[in-house]
Amino acid sequence: MHPDTLRQLIASCRSSRSRVLGFPRDWRPHTIRNPHLPSMPLTDAAAWELIADYLEAGGGYHEMKLDVPPGAPAICFETLAIEPPLVYVKVQIGARNVAIGRSFHLSGR
Repeated sequence: MHPDTLRQLIASCRSSRSRVLGFPRDWRPHTIRNPHLPSMPLTDAAAWELIADYLEAGGGYHEMKLDVPPGAPAICFETLAIEPPLVYVKVQIGARNVAIGRSFHLSGR
């Protein structure tokens, strides 16, 4: 991914006006403990911050093309929120680099 596109995607993850949930999706941050408040689950906003922090820190990701909608660009990765198992994340890249949440849940691995 081009560095400018990645920077804009990170900014979109941090802005409630530039991020949405897509369809189909498996978006369950409330099932994962918040690394900053371990007695509380993640909120949607905290999930977006975790995604932005991961990407900003240079975390690895895999670029892919989605089946639905056909050919739409997306990235996916797994990261540790607070303890195993890993969290699986998939974010579709929309028009003007809008972040479209598709997956955020405990990994099946």
